[in-house]
Amino acid sequence: MRKIKLNKDIEMTVDVIKYVLDLHKEEAKRINKLKDYYNNNNDIVYREYNNGNKPKNKISNPYASYITNTAVGYFLGKPVSYTNIENFEAINDLLVYNDEADNNTTLAKNASIAGYGIEIMYVDEDTNIRFTSIDPSECVVVYDNTLQEDIMFAIRYYDEKVIGDDNKVITHVEVYDKNNITYYIKEEDSIKFIDQIPHYFLDVPVSVYINNDERYGDFEKIKPLIDAYDKTQSDSANDFESFTHAYLVISGYLMDEESAKDI
Repeated sequence: MRKIKLNKDIEMTVDVIKYVLDLHKEEAKRINKLKDYYNNNNDIVYREYNNGNKPKNKISNPYASYITNTAVGYFLGKPVSYTNIENFEAINDLLVYNDEADNNTTLAKNASIAGYGIEIMYVDEDTNIRFTSIDPSECVVVYDNTLQEDIMFAIRYYDEKVIGDDNKVITHVEVYDKNNITYYIKEEDSIKFIDQIPHYFLDVPVSVYINNDERYGDFEKIKPLIDAYDKTQSDSANDFESFTHAYLVISGYLMDEESAKDI
């Protein structure tokens, strides 16, 4: 959740990229865990039982997605409207072209889950300005260490399996600074330069939308309560199932049919 800050005069090198990506590993792990809970893949699903003869219910309750969906629906159930803007027609065409309402919903959902959402601007093949929300577990934004905490650059990275070799994975790395987008390929511990192109936005084309000052997700602080409820529900189901499947065994006692019925 913490910001990654570097000296504003630092030179961009492969070592800096490696350093930032290593710092982001724990953050990506945190976000991916929260995404699991949003998808109702709670920790209870991985619970292990030692006794193989007893019931093994693993009830995962979808409270995380309920909280996020409710928050996003309340916040953006009615899309953002824009009025009294210069060049409104051109701006409106840009918003429609980028499906801005849907993009805002994705940003809000990411912010609700991870604590912040990230949006990248770029120019497509038809030279149109585009913007899109991206997975915050696959993007790290780096700030300078001044009081303003301005964005210095952002790194988007994602894995891709090598065709013909499913055991080999390469990582595509894109570095967005104030002037260029620089492309790299990362394999194991080596990073190889591929290409660099200008983006013409005159600043880092990345925006960060925070959920709160601490960058907490909406259900992050109550995750232990969700875990406790999952466990309680699962144990209750186990106890009930054990009781309904129980047998009464009486050994060493002879009885007639009527006595058996009474028992």
